[in-house]
Amino acid sequence: MEPKFILRILLVLSCVVSTAANAHAEHDKARFVATNGVDKGHCNNPVRPCKTIAYAVSRAAKGDKVLVASGEYTLKDESEIFYLKSQLVPVIGGFNRFDHFQVQSPDVNTTNIIGAPKELHKELHNAGFKVIADGKSQMLSAQLKTKLARNNALFENQSNQACVDGAAGSFPCNKVDLVAHVQLPSNTSGSDIWGHVDLNTGIEYAIMVYSDGTRVYNLADPSSPVLVGHVASNITSWRDIKVLQYFDEQISSYQAYAYVTAEANTGIEIINLNNLPYSISLDNKDTHISSAHNVYISNVDYSLNMPINGMAPKLQIVGSNLYGGAFTSFDLSNPSEPASDFSPSNNLRSNYTHDATSVMLDDERATRDCLNSLNGKCDVFIDFNEEEIRIWDATSTSSTTKLGEVGYDDVAKSNQYIHSGWWHENKRYVYVHDEFDENKGGLNTTVRILDLADLTNPVVADKWVSDNRTIDHNGFVKGNRYYMSNYERGLTILDISNPLKPVEVGFFDTFPISNNASFNGAWGAYPYLPSGNILISDINSGLYIVKDNSRDNSVTVSVETTSKLVERGESVELLVNKPGALSEEACVYFGLVNGSAKVTTDVTVGNANNVLTWVANDTEPKAITLNILDNNAEVQKNFYVRLHNASGNLQISDDFMTNVVIKGLESQGTVQFVDSEVQVSESATELTIVVQRIGGSRGQLSIDYQVSFGTASSQDITFTNGTLTWLDGENDNKTITMAIVDDELEESNESFDVVLSGADAGVILNDSLTVTIEDNDSNSAPEVYAGNDIEMATNATTSLTTARVTDPDGDDVTYMWEHVSGVSLTLANTNQLAARVTASSATGSAILRLTATDSHGAFSSSELTVTVVGVSSSSSSSGGSLPLWCIAIIGLMAFRRRFK
Repeated sequence: MEPKFILRILLVLSCVVSTAANAHAEHDKARFVATNGVDKGHCNNPVRPCKTIAYAVSRAAKGDKVLVASGEYTLKDESEIFYLKSQLVPVIGGFNRFDHFQVQSPDVNTTNIIGAPKELHKELHNAGFKVIADGKSQMLSAQLKTKLARNNALFENQSNQACVDGAAGSFPCNKVDLVAHVQLPSNTSGSDIWGHVDLNTGIEYAIMVYSDGTRVYNLADPSSPVLVGHVASNITSWRDIKVLQYFDEQISSYQAYAYVTAEANTGIEIINLNNLPYSISLDNKDTHISSAHNVYISNVDYSLNMPINGMAPKLQIVGSNLYGGAFTSFDLSNPSEPASDFSPSNNLRSNYTHDATSVMLDDERATRDCLNSLNGKCDVFIDFNEEEIRIWDATSTSSTTKLGEVGYDDVAKSNQYIHSGWWHENKRYVYVHDEFDENKGGLNTTVRILDLADLTNPVVADKWVSDNRTIDHNGFVKGNRYYMSNYERGLTILDISNPLKPVEVGFFDTFPISNNASFNGAWGAYPYLPSGNILISDINSGLYIVKDNSRDNSVTVSVETTSKLVERGESVELLVNKPGALSEEACVYFGLVNGSAKVTTDVTVGNANNVLTWVANDTEPKAITLNILDNNAEVQKNFYVRLHNASGNLQISDDFMTNVVIKGLESQGTVQFVDSEVQVSESATELTIVVQRIGGSRGQLSIDYQVSFGTASSQDITFTNGTLTWLDGENDNKTITMAIVDDELEESNESFDVVLSGADAGVILNDSLTVTIEDNDSNSAPEVYAGNDIEMATNATTSLTTARVTDPDGDDVTYMWEHVSGVSLTLANTNQLAARVTASSATGSAILRLTATDSHGAFSSSELTVTVVGVSSSSSSSGGSLPLWCIAIIGLMAFRRRFK
């Protein structure tokens, strides 16, 4: 073989390798559209584009973009109009198929859109399209007008819309009411969601993650959610969240933390939920893992996010930047500082874990199939690996062992993406979701059912198939209902009374525009709030709270009361009602969840195997017998009883849990500082310190406070000693304020203590808080470099990734980008180091300024020049097209062959 020919092969291979390096990645690719394209395949080859925008979007994954070549496009499918608004799969015009979509230049590559409603004209123009807006093109069909109205409803807060005649307001539905809808914050997209009930107050919360961070909403009035706080973070379309709650014996209070992962170099963010309902805060950030696709917590009861009795909760990180993305475990003994507990032994990409679920087994499988069972229990971890489902014995974290694995062949491997799943409450079956079998494989919505009768030989026993092609994403079991986020279908509810033969019984469509196999609509669902309200996170339109009315009340079981007061030393019965008769025997299981009271030390159960049984046609209530132990304790305690795993056609109502309170003195509570330490700049005019009373509110409490000077003195602060008083039944936060004196002396940092004392000092948990005053006279302002000057095409978008900021003193820094002068530009994420800039159709230069300010208020600025041109020599991000140098080499080789 000639050396020249070998060189040509190597050059071509280098091009292929450079574009295939991320071939296994799920996202960040481009799909291509041209007027002479053909709607077939996956639209990911710039040489073979597809023909219509709607088809290309239907082939895109989350995070992809659709690049549209010059030409004329008539919007014949109404759903195309709404795809043009997508934050998650942006559609961008102004490209040329002859340079393989490398350069966006709308002025040269005119991309005409015909039939777009005027509400979208500005957005389309900003995305690189030219809107043809003659009268004829604005004649909207009745169907389109209806869809436009529905689309507008996605961007409005709504509440209390009952599902009547197939609609809850403007949302299609079946047996699901809308309680409330909170629209997306501007310039964001939605990701996952989780729920939390604060067991100190009984208030429920929705915790939703967005492209710009995490928000917590107070659901004390679920029809009117109130934003408590926002923890901002790096911009990304992939963010996931779980919650752990536990009873802290030391402070006699329930404590809770949320764990957030993202594919954005954020580490594991740990959000403190312990000052609810007042605020939330970022408590810690574990950067051992810089990015991860998902997070899971095993061995918890997901209605309360509390540890399962006798089991240690574990944090599992999956799809991370380490270990090829395989799952790794963290011990949560110290919830605010997770400790690495298990890491894979290799970095093979084939071990990638995309999502996970787990179940604790105590039947024969625990000893027959598991290798490390402990006291007859086995912690089974189920790993969704994109290509197969893997079953692990994770009882002993340090010796986590794979027991079995299984895939399926009803769709080609290239059209599979085994994504996630959840277990049936009978602990035998697992419902499995695949993201590509509808999108790529052409199937209708398909949920496969995994049988774990033998952990070493799992089998796909059956599947549920819908009547449409929407993509199933995540699902959760509660009683005999399966609640599934179903992208463009919204929420789908399945009756799983027969685990192998699910039946659809309800839905709520959060994306009423279409039911295509595309990645718009509902991302996540959470059905476990004690109120029975269900949370939905929608990528395009935000947070939904809905109510499931699909159950048959004549065959539902429920606890007689959701709260029950009992005496020590007595045996009590908690009745479970079953109003209707069934022709066959039926049963329901119940379980106890430890709170401040514990099973065996505070309560035992009188029922065998924790099960209640009704013979055929029996409608009499059945009793759970609780033996409350007399252990001479004086303080009031509580635990929880919840129903689960109903058999046959028996259904579980929203009243599925009872808070059992053992009588006693309510705790006085404990008093502590909200912060463990405080730093304040000398330039601050005032300092406010927050003190909280938690874990109880019996009686009046009076706590004195005073300053104990250290290196700081009365010349540094203006302060008066005083007293904080809580009345009987009161537990609102109290504040201590003082003025900070800003002198002109260069000096080292100074500190003093705020000390709590007094007659009621016995309830003080931490009696001293150290405050450090950071001197601002010797402070240096941040060093700022706005980044390299850039050149970009008209209507193009790019991120300012070359900006750099350092602070000589190591202070925290905030950012602000602004457009100073020149041609029109649009800035986004202006409070982050890497802002995004979008050019208009005007050419010319503009000046952008980056200002960084430290905690003392000292700031510095730097500027860069953006030159906007009609045709740019630098390529836009097209994530999947060949680099220009590859195209040039291949083209030259073809030219030489042709004329050789």
